Amino acid sequence: MSEKPEIYVQQQDIVVPGDLIAEGDVELMSVFLYKHQGKVYASVPGIVEHRNYKLYFTPFELAYIPKQNDIVIGMVVDIGTTYWSIDINSPYKAQLPASETIFKQTSTFDNLIKYLDVGDFIVARVISFDRNRDPVLSAKGKELGKIVEGKIIEVKLTRIPWIMGKKKTMIEAIAKETGTRILVANNARIWVKGDSREDEDLAILAIKKIESWGLSPPTITQIIDFIKEQKEGKNK
Repeated sequence: MSEKPEIYVQQQDIVVPGDLIAEGDVELMSVFLYKHQGKVYASVPGIVEHRNYKLYFTPFELAYIPKQNDIVIGMVVDIGTTYWSIDINSPYKAQLPASETIFKQTSTFDNLIKYLDVGDFIVARVISFDRNRDPVLSAKGKELGKIVEGKIIEVKLTRIPWIMGKKKTMIEAIAKETGTRILVANNARIWVKGDSREDEDLAILAIKKIESWGLSPPTITQIIDFIKEQKEGKNK
């Protein structure tokens, strides 16, 4: 007969790597928890909770680290002579060379600013990155380039899997129910485009609802019901 598992933390305790959380036959409900010689630890700082010997973990904010071929939503923060400097919601600033856009004119500051100005948002792809050099982006390709309509929000990086759902089923359900087009970028920024501001706001409200959910993600039915409740409330 196996010994009863031991849990050494209280509900919503803050733990850091190296803190002993539990020992024995417990179920780990987060990829940020791991077992070593039968003992449970967290791989990053965060908050731990438990129910029926199941351990749940909410990591503190994680920074987005670019990877090649990631799709990102970036904001122009500076303009050089042949490139734009792009904030990609990361510790690393990215560069978008003029050669990696559909821009055909001679690369001068005056010309670049006509194509993309400081404060403009773009959808781009990471084409190269290593820790010794800033990420390089490309805005060439289908559905890449300057964003001229819709709204952009930032969410917690750790909630992207919840917002997407398995095989994108959650985000597709939100888009269908609100009549919007939604792009969830790898860098935890989301672009929502609808026929009206009200449709966009409703989609954003649903996304934020998922982000602030409890220890485990909501079901698609729960989020659709939430959207319908919001619609009914506005129609009263």
